[in-house]
Amino acid sequence: MQDMSETSLNFESQAYRDLIAKSLLHKGHNARLKKAIEKTKRGEPVTIAYIGGSITQGAGAEPIHMNCYAYQSFHLFKKMFAPTSNSSLRFIKAGLGGTPSELGVIRYHRDVLREGGSQARYSHCGVRRERCR
Repeated sequence: MQDMSETSLNFESQAYRDLIAKSLLHKGHNARLKKAIEKTKRGEPVTIAYIGGSITQGAGAEPIHMNCYAYQSFHLFKKMFAPTSNSSLRFIKAGLGGTPSELGVIRYHRDVLREGGSQARYSHCGVRRERCR
């Protein structure tokens, strides 16, 4: 029988820091997120949209709609930045298993923009793809 035990990972090691440095391609631009946070703090309407594949849909989470990463991070955003529990903060979860990047672009128009767009977006498509373009 093959040993399936996992080895401990030292998050403080140089090897781990080197791995992370190689994996980060671009930190992105957070100006839109900062604007969404400020609007939320002022009680203005804000929509946060998540689009992607099975992970965004909530694969493996039970119950799927409450424990998926999309809802959990939205809930934390609301808890941290909304002035009251009845703030005008809207959640769009457009997760659909098997969504490659190409389909994600089409779905973005159908599932996010048609719903009024968003001030902050999180996209996640094609994790299990064998080939990237």
